[in-house]
Order: sequence, then C-alpha cells, then structure tokens
Amino acid sequence: MQAFFIFLSVICVLYFCVIVAYSGITTAFCGIWIFFAAVFAFMAVLCARRKKHRGELPKRLPVAVFTTFAAFVAVFVLLMVPVLGTAAMPAENGCDYVIVLGARVYSDRISTSLEKRLDRAFEYYLQNPETVFILSGGQGNGEPVPEALAMYNYLYRKGIPAENMRIEILSGNTDENIRLSSIQIEIDKQRHYRSSYPDRMKTGILTSDFHLYRSLGIAEKEGLTNVYPIAAPSDRILFVHLCVRESAAILKDHILGNLALRPGPGLFRGSGGNNGVFLPEFH
Repeated sequence: MQAFFIFLSVICVLYFCVIVAYSGITTAFCGIWIFFAAVFAFMAVLCARRKKHRGELPKRLPVAVFTTFAAFVAVFVLLMVPVLGTAAMPAENGCDYVIVLGARVYSDRISTSLEKRLDRAFEYYLQNPETVFILSGGQGNGEPVPEALAMYNYLYRKGIPAENMRIEILSGNTDENIRLSSIQIEIDKQRHYRSSYPDRMKTGILTSDFHLYRSLGIAEKEGLTNVYPIAAPSDRILFVHLCVRESAAILKDHILGNLALRPGPGLFRGSGGNNGVFLPEFH
C-alpha cells in the first residue's frame, strides 16, 4: 500500500504540472492536486510507520484516514455516474431556445472550452435554423469584454444571423446564467409572439459535457420545463480536473438547495416561476 500511495502522490504532482503548463497557474481549482498529493504522501507515511512500528501506533488514526479517503472516492464515483450519463444523452432537435453557457475569455482569444461550446452551437444551428440562442455570460475579473459579447461576435462571424441570437451579460455563475436567461426567454416570447403553449416549447442547455448535469438541475430549480441537454466536448487533457471541480460544485449546490433533479431519459421537468432582473434584449 505504501508504494501505491507514493505512486498516486507522484501522479497528482505530475498532473498539476501538466495543468499549469497547459492552461496556466490561474486555472481554477488546480491547487487541489497538490493537496491530493500531500494527502497521498501522508497516507504513504502512515503505511510505512505502521509497518515499522507495528503495534505502537493507535489503530484509529490510519483507519480514520483510510475510511475518509474511501468515502471521498465513493462520493466522487456516485456523482460521476449521472454526470457522465447526462453527457452521453443525444441532443434534442427542434428546440425553440438554446441557452449557451459562457466560459473564460482572454485578452486575445476565447478559451478552448468556450470555443468548443460555440462550435457545437453552430452545428446545432445548421440543423435547426429556427432556434434562438441565448448567449449567457458576464464579464469576470481579467476578462476584456463580457463573455456573451465575445460569443455573439464568434457565432456571427461563423454565420448565425443576428436575429437568432440574444445576449445576457450580467451573470457571474451557472445559477445566474440559467435564471437570467430564462427571464430573457420569457420576454422574447412576448415580443416575438413565439409559442403560447409552455408545454410544447422546448429549451436546450448547451454547455461542456461534464457541466450538463448540474446545469439541468439548476434549470429545473428555476422552473424551466421541457429542458434538454446539448453536450459540447470538453478538453480531454483537463477532463479529470474538470470532473473533480464539478463534483465539488455539485455537492455545494445540493447543500445550498440549488439543484432539483428527477432522473429521466433526457427530459427534466420542474415547477415554479422565474424571478430576478430583466436583462435588455440585444441584436
């Protein structure tokens, strides 16, 4: 077991170095891999001391450490089952609206994650030219422009007409993305006389595959009905890191009551109304 934990500790340090070299030291949550490396190193030390001083160390300490480690692994696996299952769901064609969630924008380019989401949105538009896209994302620290504006410009240059896009520039997290976008949809329906039958209107949530499960749960909590996942591929080098980060976010949102999920074959339904600040429509 000692060699096993040393191996895990080294792997975590190496993965941290890969993350920093690939996307920079400012990558959100990347320090967790140094923490994991320290935990595995500590567990290796416990194994070594237990072996060397058999009977001298209290059994409760290593038992507690190993039990905690096993519990974390079990929770992560249980969370990944619905996350990966949702990511594998096929996209639903014919959505009236598709909410495209934003991601990091740099001074000279958009992030790889955001580019993959926007390329997926363009693919969806080619098959569904009547769909209206709600581009959602505010301006975070260090971002030169609101994410939604960068998204609009990228998709307009690719060929999506202005009348097929709306932008929402006030949100700062996934919960606000969904809430403010749902308000934008309600206003847009009234202005453009779109479907008067809520039970017939279909709304898509387009984001990175690992992020879909939580996004759909938030959408249901916000009262959106007939909501369907549309997965964009995620960065394969960062995929494990993104899943670990997403697991922490899912736990946080469950604790705070931001998620309301009912498992189903690609269909998430909720009840309730929207509240918040109306965001002006942009063309």
